[in-house]
Amino acid sequence: MKKLKSLWVLGIFATVAVAIAAVPGFFTTVNATSGYLVNGSGGTSGQALCSDGTYYDTPCGVGGFFYQTIDLAGSAQTQRAALNFTERFTAADSSSPSRTTMDLNASGTGNVVATQTAIAGSSVQPAYYDGNGNIVPHVPTMLNCLSVSCAGGSTYVSGTGYFNSTGHTLIEEVNMSGPGGGGTGDVYQLSTSIGGAPGPAAAITNSTDGTVGVTFLVPTGNAFSATVAKASGGGGAPTISTWLEIQ
Repeated sequence: MKKLKSLWVLGIFATVAVAIAAVPGFFTTVNATSGYLVNGSGGTSGQALCSDGTYYDTPCGVGGFFYQTIDLAGSAQTQRAALNFTERFTAADSSSPSRTTMDLNASGTGNVVATQTAIAGSSVQPAYYDGNGNIVPHVPTMLNCLSVSCAGGSTYVSGTGYFNSTGHTLIEEVNMSGPGGGGTGDVYQLSTSIGGAPGPAAAITNSTDGTVGVTFLVPTGNAFSATVAKASGGGGAPTISTWLEIQ
């Protein structure tokens, strides 16, 4: 009788075990000596355990891990969910290959290009640094500084200092003329000063006639001047005949 009862109990356990085994998700993970098996499989190297929507019972691949920290000049930046670029860059999405391509927001194709801050400019248009790291296209203007007010704040005369506060470099072209009359033995000098240092110079020698000139650059934030004078001789005084400024 005891033997029959034991067989009856074992039969019940066997029936329950078979029934439970038929339910998805049960007995799918088996403790192995050196790890775990899922549905009797150890998967492949690099796989993880994923869900099929009902149970965590599906081996799946894990994407590669790449840069997790952004460095700036060798210093790690705080990790965030997104990496943001300013309008100085463009972003182009690609499905094949799957990637996002970043580029400078500039139409140039050379090895050195400048990002655009306002307008694209033209092929004959200069540009200047604005002091804040930007390159700004600039439309130059040429003025006759003997008759109109220029960057220095007034018309220009010999021997007076002026200051460039425009934010970009000025181009100055100054010509000196002798008093005329066909005399000889006279010497006339044209000298310039840029930022307190001597600039280009020119001279008329052994004559009261003729014209000479100089061209020089004045960086922003610098003082400048041009002076004409008679160095020797008995003739009259020289004059500045033209003073052009390209702003």
